Amino acid sequence: MFIWGPVNKDKSLIIPTKVQSIPDKVTDCSIGKYTYSAVDERQMVWIWGENKQAQLGLSDYTQRATPYPLLSLKEKAIDGIHFGQNYAIAISKYPKT
Repeated sequence: MFIWGPVNKDKSLIIPTKVQSIPDKVTDCSIGKYTYSAVDERQMVWIWGENKQAQLGLSDYTQRATPYPLLSLKEKAIDGIHFGQNYAIAISKYPKT
């Protein structure tokens, strides 16, 4: 997976840069205003970016500069994710029981 454009309010990536910290193949991704997400082939959700309003779903307000696993969705068989400016939604076609 590669990313470019605004990374935060103070700097941007001018050329596409590979995201190194996601260990498996990325199958889906989404970008919010200053929030980023990816789903890997094992259906793990990875999130990073600003977190001033706890929009990363980690029960804190700590900004993450690199992808961080969203462990609360680990066993939920997530196929897709979408971040908007004020929300996030994760889609599971085949929920695990």
